[in-house]
Amino acid sequence: MKASSGMNRRGFTVLELLVTISILGVLLALLLPAILSARSASETMVCRNNFRQFGAGLQQYITSFGKLPRTRTTNGSSFVALLPYLDEGNLYGLITGEGENLSASDFHQPEIFVCPMDPVTNSRKLASNIAENIGLCSPGQERQANGKAHDGLILRVDDPGQATPGSIRDGLSNSSAYSEMIAYPRPDRSRLIFMHARDGVRCGAAAGVQEWCRTAEIGVPAWTFRRGSDWIRAIVQVNQYMHVMAPNEKDCLFTPGAASMHRDGVHTVLCDGSVRHVSSSINVQVWQAAGTRAGSDGPVEW
Repeated sequence: MKASSGMNRRGFTVLELLVTISILGVLLALLLPAILSARSASETMVCRNNFRQFGAGLQQYITSFGKLPRTRTTNGSSFVALLPYLDEGNLYGLITGEGENLSASDFHQPEIFVCPMDPVTNSRKLASNIAENIGLCSPGQERQANGKAHDGLILRVDDPGQATPGSIRDGLSNSSAYSEMIAYPRPDRSRLIFMHARDGVRCGAAAGVQEWCRTAEIGVPAWTFRRGSDWIRAIVQVNQYMHVMAPNEKDCLFTPGAASMHRDGVHTVLCDGSVRHVSSSINVQVWQAAGTRAGSDGPVEW
């Protein structure tokens, strides 16, 4: 009696299985970088589009008031002032108390403030990957002469003068109002913030502050502050940055800098509302010039 045809079927041999698995492994190894690269490019595009919307809102504000918004007001940071120009009028009314028939349940986190490639920021309720530019910390003599602590584009409510289009000597398209920052602390300790044994916000000539930062070796304890954790309140270590160090360079407690999860630079919103991607390798003097509204640091030549 002949065996049935079903009894003659052969399965995969161990060798064939190993070869198949090896081929699939090679294909996966080839495809995975491309998939990750496509995902990263998509997230970068979302982040850039968020900055563009933010820049458009800033330009509308400047057109309406003839000046840039201030920070550390009774309502909080400059982000709050910009809410009506970011299609967030109800949220503005809720925070300022000017809204009618609104309750805490109406509060939500605007997605425009967050870049998707930063998981730490995305895990926080009041997260922000956008920071206010407070410029450079003015040396003692200049501070005494004009009463200002910083010479950035986003002034505090008690700073003298106005950040108007006419007061920005380098031009609106050459001056940064906001830039990227990343959340801190990071669970994987991939980014650290450094300090000396006794540090606060250090003021002085930019070159001296740079050297002070580059020699700082003490990691800031994770419990000290949470950068990127609150866009409503105006706090130097939480949602503001300075133009002392180049983007993504060493970050120090006394001079928080612009930083991102991108490999090659940061997005910055210029005072004309446009968005520029600034390379991490930019000449630091150019970056410093882009961060002041009326400094003596020379012209901006991107």
